[in-house]
Amino acid sequence: MDLFGKFLDTIEGLPVEAIYLVTEREKEMIEEDISYHRPFPITDTMSILSFCRFLHAAMIGLSVYPSILPLDHIEFYRRIVFRLVGARELPPLALQQFDSAFLGSSPVEKSLAA
Repeated sequence: MDLFGKFLDTIEGLPVEAIYLVTEREKEMIEEDISYHRPFPITDTMSILSFCRFLHAAMIGLSVYPSILPLDHIEFYRRIVFRLVGARELPPLALQQFDSAFLGSSPVEKSLAA
């Protein structure tokens, strides 16, 4: 299984209250891997890191710079943000911030936000 698949399985299996803490730890581990020049799959690693950084920023009321991520990753991440907002773990504005950061202007991407 690839890195994203493992991350997906881990996050989907968590109670919503634990998602933020687990993603914070994942972010720290990825940043450590990068700082020690450990080999990593670039697409999955940067995607997961972008999402973890987004959650951290949304939790403290900040925005993040837009990122280009694989479409299947965006679909998963948006479901997680929706869960977190629904459980009041993130402010309602977080879903709009997610869409601004990760959904472009193409019709396919915009349809995900609908």
